[in-house]
Amino acid sequence: MTRMFRKLLIANRGECACRIAQTAKRLGVRTVAVYSEADDSALHKRVADEALLIGPAPAIDSYLSIERVIDAAVRSNADALHPGYGFLAEDPKLADACARRGIVFVGPSAAAMKAMASKDNAKILAEAAGVPILPWAYVIGSVTSGFSSELTRTIGFPLLLKATAGGGGRGMRVAHGPEELAKTVAEAESEALRAFGNGNLIAERFIPNGRHVEVQVFGDSKGNVVHLFDRECSIQRRYQKIVEEAPATRLLESTRQAMRDAATRLAIAIGYEGAGTVEFLVDPSDQDQSFYFLEMNTRLQVEHPVTELTTGLDLVEWQLRVAAGEGLPLSQSEIWSTGHAIEVRLYAEDPSLGFMPSPGRLGVLEIPTGVIRSDMGYESGDMVPDAYDPMIGKLVSYGSDRQTALATLDDALRTMRVDGIQTNASFLAGVVRQPSFVEGVYDTSFIAQLPLWLTEDVKIPAPREVLVMAALFELHSMRTRQSARSTQERADRFSPWDVRDGWLLNAPAMELLRFTDAFGLVEIKAHPSESGYRLQLSGPAVEASAEVFGSEVRASIDGSSIRGWVIEEENGVLRVSIGGGEYELRKTSAATPDRAQVAVQGDILAAMPGMVLEVFVTEGDTVDRGEPLVALESMKMVYTITASDRCTVRQVAVDQFQQVHKGDKLIAVSQG
Repeated sequence: MTRMFRKLLIANRGECACRIAQTAKRLGVRTVAVYSEADDSALHKRVADEALLIGPAPAIDSYLSIERVIDAAVRSNADALHPGYGFLAEDPKLADACARRGIVFVGPSAAAMKAMASKDNAKILAEAAGVPILPWAYVIGSVTSGFSSELTRTIGFPLLLKATAGGGGRGMRVAHGPEELAKTVAEAESEALRAFGNGNLIAERFIPNGRHVEVQVFGDSKGNVVHLFDRECSIQRRYQKIVEEAPATRLLESTRQAMRDAATRLAIAIGYEGAGTVEFLVDPSDQDQSFYFLEMNTRLQVEHPVTELTTGLDLVEWQLRVAAGEGLPLSQSEIWSTGHAIEVRLYAEDPSLGFMPSPGRLGVLEIPTGVIRSDMGYESGDMVPDAYDPMIGKLVSYGSDRQTALATLDDALRTMRVDGIQTNASFLAGVVRQPSFVEGVYDTSFIAQLPLWLTEDVKIPAPREVLVMAALFELHSMRTRQSARSTQERADRFSPWDVRDGWLLNAPAMELLRFTDAFGLVEIKAHPSESGYRLQLSGPAVEASAEVFGSEVRASIDGSSIRGWVIEEENGVLRVSIGGGEYELRKTSAATPDRAQVAVQGDILAAMPGMVLEVFVTEGDTVDRGEPLVALESMKMVYTITASDRCTVRQVAVDQFQQVHKGDKLIAVSQG
């Protein structure tokens, strides 16, 4: 057996770096973390054997700096470097730099990465390997009527524009007809240039409501290539995957096998070594399930755990063994896929505000252990910085069949706890409970078809169980405070006159609680009962009781056990965490107005920390409803703030490329 590496530098951060370190340590390989100033207390730094600072917070000066990463590898005497996924993982220049310094790059060769790096070259090579591709063309120069006619003839509308150097959905736009082409090309070109420094585009036929299915491949230095079956990744937002599962659902066996064969042929054609993924688009309108090559990711994928759980293999271990010169651990006939696995990605973002990033300090992060795999990049109390991708981690369930895996995941999302910052946990819970997902009948249009309350800032009442949980917590707090006062102020602390149970002379005992949620004022009447309380709110009355341990509330609601957490802040806000979601209620007296009555101010404030990417207006400008005012970049996403009505710009308080904090004034406007 080839000798395993002595020391591995992990050129990444977050859950990715933590995941790689886990396998390396199991194999007896010492690990070296690199970190930026923003990640000084990060988990990936804490779990490594060594850690080296490589630069300030901006990724371009730290995690994306080949020079600094290589310098860290040399200084730490690492004999191998794992790039993870994201950042420099698919940059052939990093592989070349490793080779020059005698460091083993854990990944494919620079030549293989270069072959698949540009979408146009990848299509050419795929077609040569007999892999089906969609009709496509280069977009060169200005969009003329002749060019539009040519695209109509060769590709047809709608068509999809893609950045040749792109990834992650940036530089991608759909043109539904010739009249949209010039504008759409300009938008895609501008975004591609800003994101990748390269505005080159291709156009290909757009398949509405297609399915995104991918095949995991693995090759070694001896020319062996195998596939590790397929994954479904159709649930995406802005071309970013949110939920993945293995195997893919509703595939004809003939389609499944043809897809695996095509992926293997392509990997063999380019002499591929290590872990890679070949992505395909399945046409739902074709009964034969025609599929077409999208791209090849020359790295380990974020969603690799679903393949690990269904095959029983450790893909990071395979990467390390292949990079060390060993052959593939198993042949194709020795690899089996059993059961079903589903993964969801937990992000620090607020679905009710258009999935706006929500960086900050995590409160409690508690995932059920023993029943679900959780690959996390953070722990309770950790800071989620605003400089990087907002992914906190991944939850992955496994079962003997899809129904079992889904039930396990649903239960984990119900019982997990995450607070301190906004996350997409409640959104994920809503996704996996949608009938179309439960039935396994969905495509890439899934997110667009979700109920409005899951994806937009729609005012809806807090769920009943949230209100009940808040009421039980508040009733407990009231009793605790009253008991403390009685002990201090009265000799007879057992006097019935000191019991706060809402008792009134000649009237049923009752305590009136008032909360304000996103919808407005909610009143709850609490009547003591034999089991605890009878709570009257909208709908039928609820029989409820609870045990409270600090912020943890173990409640019984109409006979069902529910566990949650309630944190009371100084301003009267209660943060209620149930089922992975966090809800905000405000304790309200009769004289306290709800939030809808607060006057609208003329200052437009930053809703998140980030960098001012562009300022579209100057002082004195008059803008109409919907016109852009300022664009912010935060956690790799760009958010353009537009005018909600016709207004005049009174003040521009920021400059382009300025860093801002949440709550900083950006622009001041006046109506009209």
